[in-house]
Amino acid sequence: MHAALCAVVLVLLLAFPLMEFLVLVIGTVATAIGRGVRWKAVLFWTYWPFWKLVLCVAAAIGGKMLGDFLWNGSYLPAAQIGRMQVYHDINPINASGIRLQDAGVVTFDGLTGVNRMMTGCLVDGPTYCIAAIVPVVEKDGLRTPANMSQYDLFMAGTDCCDCPGEFRCGDWNNPGKSLGAALRMAARWLLCFGLVAVDATLRGSNNTRAPEVQAAFHVSYGASPRFCLSSDGNIGDGVKLHLWECDSSWSSVGQNFHLDEARRLRSTADPAYCVVIDGDKNVNFAKIHLWKCDEANENQRWSVPSQGQIRSKQNSDMCLAVEGNHSFNGAKIQLWSCATVRTEDAFLQGWVIRAPSGRGYATPREDHACEAPFVAIEPENCVEAAETMQPRQVCRGSWTEVFFEKEQPAWPLGCMFFGACRGGCGLRYNWGTASRNPDQGNCLSTTMLCQFQ
Repeated sequence: MHAALCAVVLVLLLAFPLMEFLVLVIGTVATAIGRGVRWKAVLFWTYWPFWKLVLCVAAAIGGKMLGDFLWNGSYLPAAQIGRMQVYHDINPINASGIRLQDAGVVTFDGLTGVNRMMTGCLVDGPTYCIAAIVPVVEKDGLRTPANMSQYDLFMAGTDCCDCPGEFRCGDWNNPGKSLGAALRMAARWLLCFGLVAVDATLRGSNNTRAPEVQAAFHVSYGASPRFCLSSDGNIGDGVKLHLWECDSSWSSVGQNFHLDEARRLRSTADPAYCVVIDGDKNVNFAKIHLWKCDEANENQRWSVPSQGQIRSKQNSDMCLAVEGNHSFNGAKIQLWSCATVRTEDAFLQGWVIRAPSGRGYATPREDHACEAPFVAIEPENCVEAAETMQPRQVCRGSWTEVFFEKEQPAWPLGCMFFGACRGGCGLRYNWGTASRNPDQGNCLSTTMLCQFQ
């Protein structure tokens, strides 16, 4: 749409002066062929049409550059943020970065501030600066930052701090003030998961590192998605897993999991503990519980799709199942022989991986457009979908760093993983209308990400 509008404006701007100049040139050439031409007169009458065309071309180029600058620098980010979730009266004590990862605009309550002395920085060309967003304690008329065991939310800026040094981004370019108010900010100023960088070190002015927070998800039961895989609230060796009603606030630590690079299903509250088979026995009725992760134990690895059966990597014939296929609070989780795919029994063994937003994602038909029961993912949810489907499995940097939007009408609409034969890869959102990608296999591989309706 943006490119088409630019083309129409350029045609309207240049059509008349170009035609005027061409008529003069063609008339001059035709006259020169048939009879003599007074070239001084030609130069006189060509002067204004020529420079008029030159000025119009210059104006078109300048207008295009200015329009791209304004569009990419202001209007497009504002439109993208405007389509995202808005959160009000947030306090870092009860709102984690995982909960706010789909934020567009965040409004903090009156007892929240930015601790300008608890900062981190990264020099990679520009200087990237962060400072912790913290609850505020008022005592004797003074506002001081509260101490927290973990910091999830940070304010970020570029070239507005020494490294290491005091944070001076945004409205806090006032040396010596240790605490600033954080009332309202757009998502581009808010970091929920620390900084991701390649070949660089994140340094804190108080010799601390920004916490690394894994992207968590819920494992909901496909036959009854309001129930989730859950521990009883404890994290430790032998803690049994069962079904429990999903906590939409994401504050129940026993329901938050993430998948590591080795395909171990780890507790996000304490990543040292994994979802394992009791006694490593790949047999029917084997209990499922939490246990200390063991890198050498292949029985702790799982094949976890975004939707479908969760299979043991060690024995792909065994699946995670609900005892008796009955969903209720406390229903036991066990190992059971995997049912044949696309059958009623397989549906009852199915699970859905849901991001903190509550959305569920899948890659149902490789390079085809999303069809019912799936729909195309919105651009602002593309990175969330990629992180849910393939957590931290990026060819370089993070999913945010390799994400871009492009208009290719001959390709399907939506979010897709893509790779090229020379090693290029990335995450792309395409504005298209096709039912499938016609370039698939031509030194190109794409996989469409879709969202459950």
